[in-house]
Amino acid sequence: MLLANTVRSSTLKLALISIGIFGALVVALLSYVYWSTASYVQYRLDRDIEAERVILQRVYDRAGRNALAAAIARRIAEERLDACAAERQTRSGTRARLRSSPTPASVPTSSAPRLSLLRRGSDQHRRHQGPRSLPANG
Repeated sequence: MLLANTVRSSTLKLALISIGIFGALVVALLSYVYWSTASYVQYRLDRDIEAERVILQRVYDRAGRNALAAAIARRIAEERLDACAAERQTRSGTRARLRSSPTPASVPTSSAPRLSLLRRGSDQHRRHQGPRSLPANG
């Protein structure tokens, strides 16, 4: 009989309502954090991909298809070297340096032309053109 009275009591109903509201607030907060993080990562990826596209497009415009292929191969080799160096630093117990925003003093000479292209920037006229295909001869 005591259990039946407890189930019908206003205190239990108020506690269940409070738990439901708290749960909904937690779900809303975690959803906001997820959405905010995902949109930030998407923005950074879009920005980095666009910057890389502009750099490669300028290489192609200046020197043609062979220079573009060489630039892509050089970029892949640099990324592999950076990954190996980061792995060695991690294994030795030191903190791996992130390459998200290198300073000009810390940039190897092979990366310097890429950064100078980014600084000169003026890619506003190409931003809204969408994807472009490369001509067959070059």
